[in-house]
Amino acid sequence: MNTRNLLAALAMLATTAASAQVVSSKWTERRWFSGEDLIAAEPLDNKKILMSGAGFFDAGYGWLFEVKETGYGNYDLKSLPANSVKLPEEKYGYMGINEPDDNKWQRQMYEGVDVVVVKNEKGEIMRVYAPLDPNQTMESRLTNNMMDILCGSFYEGGRTYTSANGKTYTFNADGTCNFGGTQMKFEIGAEEVMPSNIFVLSNKKAYYYEQSVEGIKLYNADWNKDIESYEKGAFFMDLKVNMSERRWKFMSISAIDNSFTHAAPEVLRLMRNEIYASKGYVFSDAKLDKYFRSCSWYKPGTDNSKVKLSPLESLNVALLKYAETHQ
Repeated sequence: MNTRNLLAALAMLATTAASAQVVSSKWTERRWFSGEDLIAAEPLDNKKILMSGAGFFDAGYGWLFEVKETGYGNYDLKSLPANSVKLPEEKYGYMGINEPDDNKWQRQMYEGVDVVVVKNEKGEIMRVYAPLDPNQTMESRLTNNMMDILCGSFYEGGRTYTSANGKTYTFNADGTCNFGGTQMKFEIGAEEVMPSNIFVLSNKKAYYYEQSVEGIKLYNADWNKDIESYEKGAFFMDLKVNMSERRWKFMSISAIDNSFTHAAPEVLRLMRNEIYASKGYVFSDAKLDKYFRSCSWYKPGTDNSKVKLSPLESLNVALLKYAETHQ
């Protein structure tokens, strides 16, 4: 073999080795959470991966993908037929492999945040799997998401609401609250297998909360021991949010998953447009204009063409838009 052919052969071997290393090192022990289930990647060779899935109440399913690196930490995932790869029965015999569909799976980096997105045939983002830390459980991640909705962020700050009779209700990220003038602690989904938007006060009272245009609606909640979960009961009260600060500021710094889309279309519309409002966007829609002009933090600009969203914000807008129009 002459020198040129030898160098070419060595280059080919190096490329193959690098490709195998890319798949193994960049996919091993990676996990993502959609708000409903998690997926975990396992390389099968230098081109194929098994994306295994688990939900709160079931496990043992997955998808086979062929990986194509598109640069800058981004990958296209091509669905493979269930019988296209021979999986060792002693290791995967329990697993049901889902058949390929028309959805497009991609793994993408948004400002350093590693997400898996699922798009339909129109290119709309239907689902976002946000990264799940190696030692984090689905339960703790979903609880954090519910805290974000209630108090603005699970790791800092708090949020104050006001009732019709003028009493204040403040929920803090450290698990303390002022509930109509009484200081106490609260927990979210403390006894539930799958945490939901229920908070339980230290006096054992439990309330279901859902987002509304003006703030949140509270409902009484009772524990159902047969299904080991709380159930939404009778309406309790409306609480208005303090309009002096953004309600969903976390959407500008983190990737949301589908658990944040479980709200009425009019609320999802506000969530989506709050991102634009934070940039000074001027709204032609009368309802949006009136709402955001009532927010003291809103500073309308003069030129909407100068409003630019970050990649993370654009991702969140796309997911909220899909959920808003596909209720």
